[in-house]
Amino acid sequence: MVSLLATLLVSMCMPAAAANWNATGKWEADVMGAKIHANLVQEGETLKGIVDVYDPWGKKDRYTVRGTVHGDQLQAAHYSGHSFSGRFAPNGQLVGTLRTNGGHSVKISARRR
Repeated sequence: MVSLLATLLVSMCMPAAAANWNATGKWEADVMGAKIHANLVQEGETLKGIVDVYDPWGKKDRYTVRGTVHGDQLQAAHYSGHSFSGRFAPNGQLVGTLRTNGGHSVKISARRR
């Protein structure tokens, strides 16, 4: 579950702006009692970053993610098989769905920190 949350966070860390969205920066989200912090770097359409997932008791798990940004659409994944597909919303948040390697789906909304 923590790996899934991390993948979500990475995916959520994508900001957007009209035709030139750029996900570079720090992002955060709250999912099922966990806090997700992502530090992303976008170079062209390539995305990479580190996602830290804190469970409700403060335990931290760290994940490296990779992905792409095309227009307002973002996709990112962790090597474990979790993936995120989403889009930049007009309010600057990244909204989408995290799919776990176990077949579960979770809606996520991330904001810049």
